[in-house]
Amino acid sequence: MVATSTNTTDEVISLTSLFWQKNQVLLGYDPSKVVLIPNRFDIKALHVSVELVAQFKRTVFIADGDFVIGCVGRLSQVKGQDVFVKSAGIILQKFPSVKFLMVGRGLEKAGQDAFLEIKKNGWSDNFVMLGERSDVAVCLSGMDVFCVPSRSEGFPNVLGEAMFLGVPCVSTDAGDASLLGGADVPIARVDDPESLANKLIWMMSKSRQERQQIGQRLTQRILDNYSLEVMTSSYRKLYEKLGSQH
Repeated sequence: MVATSTNTTDEVISLTSLFWQKNQVLLGYDPSKVVLIPNRFDIKALHVSVELVAQFKRTVFIADGDFVIGCVGRLSQVKGQDVFVKSAGIILQKFPSVKFLMVGRGLEKAGQDAFLEIKKNGWSDNFVMLGERSDVAVCLSGMDVFCVPSRSEGFPNVLGEAMFLGVPCVSTDAGDASLLGGADVPIARVDDPESLANKLIWMMSKSRQERQQIGQRLTQRILDNYSLEVMTSSYRKLYEKLGSQH
């Protein structure tokens, strides 16, 4: 969130998230003085090679033929990893060979409730649990479908990163997920494992070609709406407008 004051009585607030925009209005800000300028993505940093992705998958014992559904985020009740695991259990009833890749700080530690449920149900071979990584783009590129299972979000940056990489995505209706994803990201109800599983199964039911086409549209959506150039242009126009008023 960036605040730009023209004077003490006429303040313009530029926000990176529709979630924060709604909250600022609830706090009493004049909605006519709130400007939404979404986050941007460092597109150059998100390019990864096919060789790196293949090496990563070999390292974590994901075979070429495995269908991989993944999520990324620190271990937290807000991030909904428990919802993801419950949704995975529903999916495994129909598709017992699916692999679930979970990446984020704290996920490598044993003893968490979600992990106990995995072990109790005999799903250990279906899950790859990794801790915090510096190569998130590589991890995302190793997924067939990316999932945001969160209970709450602001602007979900990792969703945008997956979209740019052309990974088909599914998300809960958390924060700006539906705004960011547009028509090609199915949105599940928050804290509803069955709803999330159904959306994931719907995406899985698409052919490889259909998923590739979805991924291409998601990449283009990021390029058209969330690149550094788009954000820079938006701020330039805002500052020019403010400057012309004084």
